[in-house]
Amino acid sequence: MKSQTNYDEQWLTLDDFIRYNPGARHRRRICKRILRSLRFSSLLDVGCGNGTLIREILDLSPAKISAIGVDVAASIVEKNKARVPDAGFRQLDIEVEALGEHFDMIVCSEVVEHLNDRGRAFRNLATMLTAGGHLLVTCPTGHVYDTERHFGHVSHPTMDELVHLGGENNLSLVLSQNWGWPAYALLKFVGNLDSEWALKEFAGGGYSWPKRVVCHVLYLLNFLNVPDSKRGCQLFALFRKE
Repeated sequence: MKSQTNYDEQWLTLDDFIRYNPGARHRRRICKRILRSLRFSSLLDVGCGNGTLIREILDLSPAKISAIGVDVAASIVEKNKARVPDAGFRQLDIEVEALGEHFDMIVCSEVVEHLNDRGRAFRNLATMLTAGGHLLVTCPTGHVYDTERHFGHVSHPTMDELVHLGGENNLSLVLSQNWGWPAYALLKFVGNLDSEWALKEFAGGGYSWPKRVVCHVLYLLNFLNVPDSKRGCQLFALFRKE
């Protein structure tokens, strides 16, 4: 995993990227669709970033949910405490440790691609999950582009790898989806024809209104993706602990 210092610095500039990037928006949309079908009273968001996903999940539920977000970056944890007062936030490196608490819903979105020791991370996730509880994992799959290496991606798992890691920890796959073909896969390819330009223009800082319009158009175009395809580039895996 990249150093904590790098993640602390990175999160200082990513608010608009998380809010407007079409891939990030669709990931949150699909995660929320999956979670709507489940009942849970306690939620842990591992790799919570700036708290956008955990806030949107809390807004979905009419019932009171006990929610905690954890991230390796200490600076974003402190900011989130003011940004999302309905949730608790703590620093945690999922490759190293687990909280001494249990949850019936754990979301680990866009984390495992950053990790060198995924086996240990899955063990820590399973340790914090109650019997009968669910773990939702999302991550890219396929080729690792330069823009993704910039954000700290080590490698992209396959669905078979995720299923294997789950099986080693008494986690059964109950739902899988490989999203992103063809529009999102094409967007990633085109964006890396000149990765330096893409990173300079869209990988940080505030977005001007023209950039927001571009992102919204691309977001709409990504509704053309096949819901589930072997050629997709974005995995969603829902596990249940036996």
